[in-house]
Amino acid sequence: MDLLGDQALPICRGIIEAAMLDLLRNTEMKPSPLWTGHVALDIDTSPQDNSRTRKPGVGPTYKGCDGYCPILAYAGVEGFFRGSEFYIGTQHSQKGAPAFFRKQIQRLSGPGIDQVLVRLGSGMDVADTMVAIQAEADDTVISWPLGERTSSSGWIRRWCCPRAPGSA
Repeated sequence: MDLLGDQALPICRGIIEAAMLDLLRNTEMKPSPLWTGHVALDIDTSPQDNSRTRKPGVGPTYKGCDGYCPILAYAGVEGFFRGSEFYIGTQHSQKGAPAFFRKQIQRLSGPGIDQVLVRLGSGMDVADTMVAIQAEADDTVISWPLGERTSSSGWIRRWCCPRAPGSA
């Protein structure tokens, strides 16, 4: 049964995603833009707690529970579902993320959508992902949880002011 499930899951997910996109296209429902004119594309992982199960692929997520951690994409003020990929709990959220981002931005871009604003959680601030997004989208916002162990100035220095190797 697991073998059948492993083979059927990608096919079923593809059918569901195609049906969702067809529904939006056929009803001419377009994601509403923000006040800036950008259509928001929200992408993040979502840990799912499966601690009390013995399902294959269940493992520790970044939230500390055992489970799965799929990546999801939603667009517009309405939050129209655009796509997803299944991640096992132990899979890092960046594995395969640049290709997922490119695919979602390309799906959203098109007639009637002039500007895309990609909004991400702080776990998606890896260079490969940023390069993929900048090649496809107009603008990007990364939410950063400020706390005792993080600082915005450190993040800004890391991304905006690269230092020469060996400099302090």
